[in-house]
Order: sequence, then structure tokens, then C-alpha cells
Amino acid sequence: MSKNSPKISIIIPVYNAEKFINQTVDSVLCQTYDNIEILLVDNKSKDKSLEIIKAYEKKDKKIKVYQENDKQSVGAARNLGIKKATGEYITFIDADDIAQPFLVEKLIDNALLNKTDIVYGLSARKGSLKTYGVLFKCNKPEDFKKNFNKISVIHGVLYKKSFLDNNNITYHEGVLTGQDWVFNTTCIFNTDKISKEPTIVYTYIKQDGSLSTVFNEKFLTKTVLSEAQIKLFKEKNLIGDKRYNRALFKTLFKTYFNTRRQLRSDLSARFKNEYLDMIAREGLTKTFYIYKTLFHIKKNLLNIVLLSLLYIANTANTAFALKVTFNTLAVIYVAHILNTIRKRNKRKAKK
Repeated sequence: MSKNSPKISIIIPVYNAEKFINQTVDSVLCQTYDNIEILLVDNKSKDKSLEIIKAYEKKDKKIKVYQENDKQSVGAARNLGIKKATGEYITFIDADDIAQPFLVEKLIDNALLNKTDIVYGLSARKGSLKTYGVLFKCNKPEDFKKNFNKISVIHGVLYKKSFLDNNNITYHEGVLTGQDWVFNTTCIFNTDKISKEPTIVYTYIKQDGSLSTVFNEKFLTKTVLSEAQIKLFKEKNLIGDKRYNRALFKTLFKTYFNTRRQLRSDLSARFKNEYLDMIAREGLTKTFYIYKTLFHIKKNLLNIVLLSLLYIANTANTAFALKVTFNTLAVIYVAHILNTIRKRNKRKAKK
């Protein structure tokens, strides 16, 4: 490694991670790239996490420990890390995951070779060689933009700090879920200097009780994230752009639909009102409801087809029409069963 090799800041938010923080920090200390600093940001842990990371700080000068004054979101912890970072580049690691020993070296070599602001490395779950699917298909900057609604990963990614600072890109604080997605979208649409490192550099090991699995009523604030997404598109004059419009509104509705489904009835009603009020304020009610209608048609397409065929069968006057109808029904049913099996196998492969 050259003496002029840029310094890399590795930011690790920590919350109640006493059971797995050791393996995470050890994996970072084993990096083949030496010019790094490790910023451990404790988010008011209730276990021995702070004690453990302070012990690491005493042993290794590369490690710096910071603590939030009050319990905050993981986004707030990452923002503090970005603020304190002194490296030319930044990467994020969760306190329950593992960095491959060549993570930093592979990403920085790629960034310097391609002169990029962002380098997306590949990641996989422990015990699996299956990579993050969408990133595997992205090669050019435009590929990342077209797939922005499917890219929420921030791990195994290298960001140029001056790029983040110059564009005032930070995390939305006070939100426990979805902030990675908005952070990524903001980054992707603020630069054309994006590259991909086709190597698995990051391993996910999700644990109960970590920041990545915590859930509470702050889920309601997904309205804030969707509003930030819309404002970004307006600033970039992308509302109505055929390349991205469908993906944007599909994402807005899926956020609306999935969030309501996961909240209890009283919170779901509150979220519905807040979300639709936000859509109205942004002047997008008509387009939003068009995509909502299309979503429901697609979701219930099988039932619509089946009912239509049954109607034909009941009103048909010939044996041929009946035969065609019931054969079609059989084909649709078999296709539905096969698709269900495929989805089940896909879920198993992710575990």
C-alpha cells in the first residue's frame, strides 16, 4: 500500500450488541488495507456494548468511540459518524455483520481506478453465495438510476466524503426503517460517477435486538421518507420522466400499502390520513390513485381472469368453448402452483 493511499472511515452504529460486536470489530481490524479509522457510535446501549467498544479503543489507536446523548435512530448514529469522520472515503458496517478482510482494499482500488463517488460492492448472507440481486445486474450509472427503487443496501458500499458533504447528503433522523433507501436514492441521483465491485465483500448476520430489527411506532414516519423522495425528484425535474416515473409511484404505493398492513388498526388509519395528505400537498393525488388502481388490478388479475372464464363457460353454447375454457383454467391453476413453489424456494434460499 502506497504512503499516499487515502484514509477510509468505517462507521459502525452500536446498540445492545454485546453478543456480536466482537466479531464485527475483529473483522474490521483484519482488513488488508491499513489506512483506516473505525468509528464506533454507541446509541445508548443498555447492555455492555459501550464497555466492550471502549476496551477496543484503549487497545487500538485506529478505533474511536462516540456516544449519543439520547437514544436516537440508526440514521442519527451514522450522521454522527459522518460528521466525525476524517477519512477521504466512508463505508458503513452494522454491529451484527462481518466485513470480508479485503472489503476496504477492493472498494478503494475500484474507486481510484474508475474515479467514482460511489462504489457498490456485493453482499450476501452468512452461509450463502447468493448476492444482492439488483446490484448484480447494475453495471453503468444509468442502471443504478433505473433500479433506484430496488437499491436499499448501504453495506459493502464506499462513499466519497467530499461528495456527501458537497451535496449535503445525510440520513433522516428519527426514522427507524427505510432511511437506507432514501439515502441511496439521494446519492444515486446526485452523481454519474458510480461503479460496481463484482466481489462479495460484506456478510449479513442479522440478530434479534439489533438496530436492523428494532420496530416501533416510528414506522409511521415513513411518510417523511416518501415526501423526501418526492422532493428529490422535483428538485431534479424527474417527475414525469418515463425512465423513473413508474418506479417512483410503484414505490410510493408499496410503501403506503405495506406500512398500513403492518400497523395495528388505529395506527394504520392515522398513517393513511397522514400519507394521503402528504400526497395531496405534493399535487400527486391523481397519479398516485392511477398507480393504486393498477396495483390492485395486477394483484387480483388471477381472480379476474378466472371469473371471466367461468362466465364464458356458463354462457357458452358449444362443447368446444367449454373445453377451451376449462383447459385454460387448468393451465392457469398449474402455473399458479408452480409460481407459488418458486417463490417458496426463493424465500428458503435467502435464509
